[in-house]
Amino acid sequence: MAYFLMSASDAPSKEIRASSSAETNVELDPNINARLEKADRVLQAAQSLTNEATKPEASSVKRSASGWALAEPSLPQPSIKLSEQISIFQAIEISRPEETPRVGDQISFPMFHGESVLVDVQSVKNHSDGSYSWSGHLVGHGDDYPVVVTYGEHSAFATITTPEGSYTMESVDGLGWLYKNPSEFELSKPGSTDVLEIPEAHQP
Repeated sequence: MAYFLMSASDAPSKEIRASSSAETNVELDPNINARLEKADRVLQAAQSLTNEATKPEASSVKRSASGWALAEPSLPQPSIKLSEQISIFQAIEISRPEETPRVGDQISFPMFHGESVLVDVQSVKNHSDGSYSWSGHLVGHGDDYPVVVTYGEHSAFATITTPEGSYTMESVDGLGWLYKNPSEFELSKPGSTDVLEIPEAHQP
């Protein structure tokens, strides 16, 4: 006697049909179709639970962004005049983020020679004039190297401390300078100054 189990694609129902002969006498389980359907439902439920378990929770995902971009040579020079004591500098492009950073975000800042630093945002403060500031520290160095960034309506300012020294970024209307701060010895030379000159159009 031969038995054939037909799939849903082979027959309009899930019934099992058997042909009988005189040679053998094997009884089919009358509940086999119900058992198969139940097993199929269990497998589908298990797959659904697996998919849910692999979805990351929104609160556990750290957002990341870039603080600024190094300016293309074709762009005009920033309007801010640098001190003569500054010897390491680079023009940058920057825009105020559409969304204020949140505590736990990570911000990447392009630096010199193709390097960058990654900063953990640890506090955010909104000011009454519409500007806001956030502060944090370099990732991987504990609280040794603080970073502070302030965004205004038309300007931005940042100080970044690293194992190689401290840096400043200052911009007006989306263009500015990233530069390494001169050492105290350089600033103490006769006639030296540590003040940036702001164009008259942007002075209060």
